[in-house]
Amino acid sequence: MGFFCRSSFEEGLGAFGLAVEMQVPGRAVGADVIHRALATHYGLDDRTLEFYAVHVEAEDEHGENAMTAVEWFARTPEQQVRVRRAFRWSVLAHTAMAEGFDALLDR
Repeated sequence: MGFFCRSSFEEGLGAFGLAVEMQVPGRAVGADVIHRALATHYGLDDRTLEFYAVHVEAEDEHGENAMTAVEWFARTPEQQVRVRRAFRWSVLAHTAMAEGFDALLDR
């Protein structure tokens, strides 16, 4: 994600704005799903989960802001390719990281 955020605005938008801020695509309660899962399954305290607690409150705005930014700043085919490429690779990286965490926790 850091690579894309340093490369271009469009790639940062795809990597962070879409791949991170919209971690559960199509679900308006993505941060809540993640927050509850971490609290329930891993017993994490409120201080540790503060990042997700704040995102639960701002979920609708974050997703809407990311999509609005795509509409405003990814108008050309070249810009859209950069957004999609960064989004795709960021989602794949996050998925691999989560799978790695799961494998570690299963040990």
